[in-house]
Amino acid sequence: MKFLFQEECHNILNTQAKKLVVFVFTAEWCPHSIQLKTYLETLAKEDQHVVITLIDIDDDEDLVPFYSLYAVPSYYFFRNQEEIGIQVGGDFAALRTCIRKYKRVKETDETVL
Repeated sequence: MKFLFQEECHNILNTQAKKLVVFVFTAEWCPHSIQLKTYLETLAKEDQHVVITLIDIDDDEDLVPFYSLYAVPSYYFFRNQEEIGIQVGGDFAALRTCIRKYKRVKETDETVL
């Protein structure tokens, strides 16, 4: 898990298209973002089919309007380079629920094919 900028975000979406990609927009001044980092490291280690990336909005201000960010932390979920969901806020349980939900979407899609 590392901090990414816009070009790196695009590269992650291209190279990890088969996995669930979660962009986590944070800021150093946000208390929830600070608490979140340790939790995200644990989540990233639990499942190799989920790519979790941290993005500090203060490091690349172009990302804020590009993703229409209005709060941090914000979580954007992608599969096959397409945005499939958004979650906002520091609720760890809600984040875990979203990851499980969007992982199931992939499993369901593959069984249909």
